Amino acid sequence: MLTFEEFKRESLKDPELKREYDRQAEEFRRISEKIRAEIRAEEKRNRPSAPSHTPQPAYA
Repeated sequence: MLTFEEFKRESLKDPELKREYDRQAEEFRRISEKIRAEIRAEEKRNRPSAPSHTPQPAYA
């Protein structure tokens, strides 16, 4: 059974497929970067905030 990388390497030996793959590479790079940015933003939103340094009220 082929791994994905082996399959990809074999498939890209076809000149027509390689041409189409290369033509779409920039679009896929932009999409991947957008997804990574969304993941980073979500992780940042879910990160616990730093503890507040405001004094807590003292109750007697």
